[in-house]
Parts: sequence; structure tokens; C-alpha cells
Amino acid sequence: QLANAIQRVVSSGADKELVLRIIAEEVDDELSTRVQGMKALQHSTMEEIEKAAIIERIKQEGSAPRAARSLDISLRTIYRKLEIYRISS
Repeated sequence: QLANAIQRVVSSGADKELVLRIIAEEVDDELSTRVQGMKALQHSTMEEIEKAAIIERIKQEGSAPRAARSLDISLRTIYRKLEIYRISS
């Protein structure tokens, strides 16, 4: 996302101060989102955290096979976890 923001700003011919301000805003938004997510999981069980991680990674990667690769787990493991947590892929 940050790379896309930088590319948009650079291609628009904006000045350096504006570029830096936009980058700072993008980074702040991303960090804020991550901190909120960590706070939400603070009182969760390991199973709930694992389930949330798998769901999020599938959304990011677009498929269970890609998510499995990026999580460095086997495809069989991710499908087993999807079945255990009753998640449809």
C-alpha cells in the first residue's frame, strides 16, 4: 500500500514535502490498524488468534494455497484448520 501511495504521489509531480506528509499519513494509518488488531486479540485464545491469522492471510493472498505458502504451512494443514474452525475458503 505504501509503495502504491508513493508511486501515485511521484507520478503526480508533487513536491517533496507533500510526498513526505502523505507517506507519514499512510504509515500512521497502517500502524494504527495493526495496533487496533493486536488490542482486539489481547484476550483471545491461541485458537482464536490462529483462526484470525488464517482468515486475514486468505483475504490478503486471495486463496488458501497462496495463504498456506505465505504462512509456510502445508496446504493440507491450512485445509484442516479451515475445517476445524468451520471456515469456508
